[in-house]
Amino acid sequence: MGKYDRAMKLLVTGDPKALVEFVLQRARSKHGMVMRVKYIEIPAELSTEFPGIDAEADGLLLITTEDGRRFLVHIEFQSKNDPLMADRLLDYCLRARHKHSPKEGPPLPIISCVIYLRECGQVPEPPLVWELFDDEKNLVFDYISIKLHELPREELLALNEPGLLPLSLLTAGEMNRTIVREMFEELLARKLYDLLPIGQTIATWVLGATDVAWLKREYNRMLDFFKDSPAYEWMTEDGRKEGLEQGLTQGRREGIEQGRQEGIEQARQEAVEGYRQTIVTLVAKRSPKLERLAKKQVRATDDIELLQNAIIHISLAQDSTDVEIVLLDLDKE
Repeated sequence: MGKYDRAMKLLVTGDPKALVEFVLQRARSKHGMVMRVKYIEIPAELSTEFPGIDAEADGLLLITTEDGRRFLVHIEFQSKNDPLMADRLLDYCLRARHKHSPKEGPPLPIISCVIYLRECGQVPEPPLVWELFDDEKNLVFDYISIKLHELPREELLALNEPGLLPLSLLTAGEMNRTIVREMFEELLARKLYDLLPIGQTIATWVLGATDVAWLKREYNRMLDFFKDSPAYEWMTEDGRKEGLEQGLTQGRREGIEQGRQEGIEQARQEAVEGYRQTIVTLVAKRSPKLERLAKKQVRATDDIELLQNAIIHISLAQDSTDVEIVLLDLDKE
């Protein structure tokens, strides 16, 4: 699973009820009063991996209504135009119904939704229609399509769901530091720490280049709030596996022979080298032209926390410019 996919899944796992309420609100708007769900609960987050294909849904949730009815909500996030998006949604829906419906009885109903995070041009519009001949239709598949750049921010905020605040940065309306800071403060107040990384990622998309340094300071100030969360685990797993674990193991081995203090220092140095190599590897994969700069800049510091933070920011960087800014900052601390 890529770092981008993991980050977007934070929107589902961080506050799934908020996201479901958003999708259902759009479904009600589209279908009138057909779907009356006064209360919902989410008894399970379902597996989103489907056998036989190299793909994974962004979100799949099982919903139970107040009167005991059950259905599935399937969610996909898109940042670019996919002409076959509707076909992909249909494929995922069919696989989800087969995988998660009861063994006996009818398959579970399912609502499928694609949320466009950016303006993507002429995207496929629902419903998906398969035509046979002479305008004859042999399949009609309806789904929810949400284009955040066309959605008034007030409409999203009116749902009063703090878990949707990161998405609110992508809606129609003015964007500035004050709005971003208010989002961070609200997430902190609600203890929605897992949504801080995706909030920071989205903020880098929408703020101007002059706000990058400010955003970095704001984000670093909040790192301590979620270092024990799955978000931090996901974004630093490469560094931990390649750096800290190897470093501590080697350090302990050397420590037996050289003494406790030398072993601790050896462990630290091994961890530093592991983090440095992780940064170079990440840059080589994401921005190959910056690999030489990465090798030079990682030698500028042996501060483990600074290197860890660099791994996070590079993992969440939107483009090569963001990666270069992170690398250049390594020798300014």
